[in-house]
Amino acid sequence: MKNRFFSILQCAGIVLCVALCCASCGNLGKTADEKAAQGDKAFVLNPRYASIDSLADLMIGDLYKSHLVEDVVSQYEDQTSAMRSYWALNYNDENLELDQLANNVAFDMMTLADKLSASPVTPDMMRGAEIGAAVSRYFTAKEYCKKNSKDESYQNEMSSWLTLEEELVKYFGDLAMLANWGGSIARLNACATMADVLELRNKDYSQFHSGGEFAECEMPISEARAELARQMADASSLDGDEMNDDPHYQETLDDMKKRGENVLQLLDKWLETRAAISESQKIPEAHTAHVIEALTQQIQMMIEG
Repeated sequence: MKNRFFSILQCAGIVLCVALCCASCGNLGKTADEKAAQGDKAFVLNPRYASIDSLADLMIGDLYKSHLVEDVVSQYEDQTSAMRSYWALNYNDENLELDQLANNVAFDMMTLADKLSASPVTPDMMRGAEIGAAVSRYFTAKEYCKKNSKDESYQNEMSSWLTLEEELVKYFGDLAMLANWGGSIARLNACATMADVLELRNKDYSQFHSGGEFAECEMPISEARAELARQMADASSLDGDEMNDDPHYQETLDDMKKRGENVLQLLDKWLETRAAISESQKIPEAHTAHVIEALTQQIQMMIEG
């Protein structure tokens, strides 16, 4: 599990560096209105964010507050302002262009996450995973605010994904507890999987605008969904014979089964809204199927340990 967590952070760092370096070229020649839409509000220096830890606290806290689109956008704007304060207070630069600012601060945050991942203390490792999740969420919101927030079809897709994401995180949390019942690794596994889900979304969303470089999946969407349902059914068979005397185990298992049903219903709603932008943006079916396939692989990996 520890090696898996290191791999998560390393992959997240590589993906972010590649994506952000590409993104840093995309803001030249922006109008004032376009820059305002990116969360570049009037800047007021806030000494509260002088340390990277205080900035991480803000972004991690926002992960658990709301999955409504308007709230995620507001959080993105507040986080951008906090990033600007952090950068100004530590690097004496209040006017760094937004994409470069985000790139630089993400590097500092992932450096902190790497440091925490090397700690033998489980809460530190959990915090490292949460930082990775927060960075992924920020860049998804940033891409949305820059390019899609005024488009109704994208609004609907983002809204349905965030609702699905919230239930996915709860589902994976229950599964992590069941697969590691009684072990301290369970909460770490749940945090690491949350980071995986948000990183998956960040990679998925950023590829909408990457010049046609989409992910691939050999299965059509319908087959990928069916495979996810089968894997969730397998997860529901974690009856834990040795845990039958623990009523909390069965309660958690029942909760996970209900959430699994919700996940499939919310997945179908997301696919409906996804279809609208896939048609207009020529996003291939294999790209969306890849997202579902990745979720299936997450479940399988958690069951197998």
